Formats: sequence, C-alpha cells, structure tokens
Amino acid sequence: MVQQLTNLRIDKHLTMSDLRRITYASCLNFFHTNTMFQPFSLGLYYDIDYYYIKRKNINTYSFQDYYTGTYGSDLPRANYQYRSEMEKTLAEIKEIHPDLECDKDGDERLCVYVAYKKAYNTTIVKQKLGFFLMIPQSKYKKDKYGVVTEYKLIIVPKPGLFPAKNE
Repeated sequence: MVQQLTNLRIDKHLTMSDLRRITYASCLNFFHTNTMFQPFSLGLYYDIDYYYIKRKNINTYSFQDYYTGTYGSDLPRANYQYRSEMEKTLAEIKEIHPDLECDKDGDERLCVYVAYKKAYNTTIVKQKLGFFLMIPQSKYKKDKYGVVTEYKLIIVPKPGLFPAKNE
C-alpha cells in the first residue's frame, strides 16, 4: 500500500492522512469490526511506526519517524504523530535495524514496524491472536503495557514518496 497509494496522483509524496489510512486498512483482516478502538474488547490495539532514512554521507543519515495507530481514537481520526526530520549516525540507524544501512549517499530505506500492543494492563489470551501452539514473544517494551507481537519490514521506497507531508 505504501508503494502504490499515490500512483494516480501528480504529487507522489505520501501524507499523514495516507499513512493513517494504510494503518487502518492493514489491520482489517484481524480487526474487521470496531474491536480495534476503545473499549478494546480484545484487549489489543494496532500500531505502525514508519522509520524513513536517507543517507547524507557515510556516517550521517536524515531520519523521520511517523507513528499511526488505533489507540486512543476512532475513525476517521486514527491516532498519529509526525516527528520532524533529525540527523542520526550510522550506529543509531543500525540500532533500529541493521538492514537500514545504505550503500551510497542519497539512498533511502523505510522500516515499517508493525505491532499489536496491549490496550491495558492485562494478560492477553494467546488464542485472541490466533496463536494456539505458542505464545508470541517480543524483546521490545516500547509502551506502558508491552508489545504482544511485532514485525519489521525494510523496503526501498519508490522515489518521491518520502518524506511524508504533515497534512
């Protein structure tokens, strides 16, 4: 969805509105009702962090973080946060994910960090997520109640999509 959403537009840059719609649409396979919003009948909510990086030189990267999720809001105003551009070193970029390292100046990468998180401090029943044989484990504890399951995907975005606009 990130790569194709703006195909028919003249201005190819993604907007925060686009990223919010992508987040909402990407969790409909699991949350096909209002269970993704308060009062969180499944005890879970859905988040996507988009980490966009562009290499300036061998040790300097431009970095932007876009957050979208279903916590604390309802449609059509899915929760989001836009963080302005900052500089990070190669070591800081590798901490996020080693595959974000770029080969040459001007190269771009996008890390799409998807997570199901606990909506409140409770024990999540693993069957709610469809895990009948194993309990998902997470090494990250980014929020107050913890990440239940997560996935990171690294892509090279099509030229002109990022940095996303705060609209």
